[in-house]
Amino acid sequence: MNSNGNKSNSGNDDNITRTAPRITRTKLTTKAKMIAKTRTRTTTATKVVAVGGVDLTTTTTKTTTTTTTTTTITTTTTTTATTTAIRNKQ
Repeated sequence: MNSNGNKSNSGNDDNITRTAPRITRTKLTTKAKMIAKTRTRTTTATKVVAVGGVDLTTTTTKTTTTTTTTTTITTTTTTTATTTAIRNKQ
């Protein structure tokens, strides 16, 4: 071993190992994707009313449509890299 704590191969040959600091990258991706859900509800009411001796039939139809749309998908990707370099000094 030399004074740096590295192994000596022979004579003045030293292997020098250096580790670079970790590099962390975070990528945030947002995509628009349409997911639609539609619900339709129909109600019908019939009513008979006598007016002046004549029966009148009244029919009421009510239709309700509800649409829900979701449009955001978020993805987070984190990458961490550590680089180690070994240089043979001769």
